[in-house]
Amino acid sequence: MDPQGHATAEEIASGVLNWVLADQPGGGPAVRSLDPSTLAKLAEAEQLRESEVLTLYAYVHLLKEIDPSLAARAEDVGGALGVGDAFRDECEKLAERLLAGAPEGLTARGLTEAPPVEVMGAITMAVADYHARNRPPREKLEGLSPDPSRS
Repeated sequence: MDPQGHATAEEIASGVLNWVLADQPGGGPAVRSLDPSTLAKLAEAEQLRESEVLTLYAYVHLLKEIDPSLAARAEDVGGALGVGDAFRDECEKLAERLLAGAPEGLTARGLTEAPPVEVMGAITMAVADYHARNRPPREKLEGLSPDPSRS
């Protein structure tokens, strides 16, 4: 918890992943599960930044690709996070690439407990690329923008 008593992004992510993996063997992290309705309230209260929402969704999406039995729970999380179709499509492509080169025997629980560096890097880059392509255009401010005629 942060000083104001709010859950941190890490605690929220751990709780969500614990909820998604609740029926999987191997036990979950030492955090309580966080169901989609609670997650939706936290997202609505802006306790997660957009990059954290996208990153969490990307991991959950990858979990369902590794283990299709998690699809319904992953979709519930995606709905709670309010992730748009454009990023969902990005995650489809990302999952294909990552799983093509994934270590043999990678499990959903293994992904959450010790994610391969390649996976963490690829998800981080996918979120950054998405942000770069989808940020609003910068507004030119009178007097502060360079004047091309003064070169």
